[in-house]
Amino acid sequence: MYTYLLILRILHIVCGVFWTGTALVMVFYIFPAVERSGPEGGKIMQAITGTNKFPQVITLVAAVTVTTGYLLMWQLSAGFTPSWFSSKYGMSLGIGGLAALIAFLQALFINLPTIRRSQGIARQIASNGGVPSEEHRSMLMKLRNRVFLSTRLIAFWLIIAVITMAGARYF
Repeated sequence: MYTYLLILRILHIVCGVFWTGTALVMVFYIFPAVERSGPEGGKIMQAITGTNKFPQVITLVAAVTVTTGYLLMWQLSAGFTPSWFSSKYGMSLGIGGLAALIAFLQALFINLPTIRRSQGIARQIASNGGVPSEEHRSMLMKLRNRVFLSTRLIAFWLIIAVITMAGARYF
């Protein structure tokens, strides 16, 4: 049991750090650079989302984080015992878990489909000679803004998750 919990904890922390760190780098560094790049910013985002299956990897890392967190909480709470969740420790971890779950669902149901749609439009543009129509440009900008806003919210939820989980023993 000790080895199982140790593996879960290591996976949870490493994947959580990777997921949160990536969201924060995107929000505070990549997105502002893309916005300052003007029309060329779209090419930057296409390169990022098309490199090493970035959106799928982040989604997988988020799924591992949430799944291992669920399994750890199951163990810590002795099967989700209500009295455990009424403790400050349980409430804090519960709030963090809920925040991470919201972030994950947002990534899964907003970011991933939006990025796939953007990639589809980019492929369509490439097959038409690489020159986007005004309609394509407008749609890509709308999709980019959706991903930017959603990712900012994801970063917010992940910061809440990190603070509540890291501070759970001290609240």
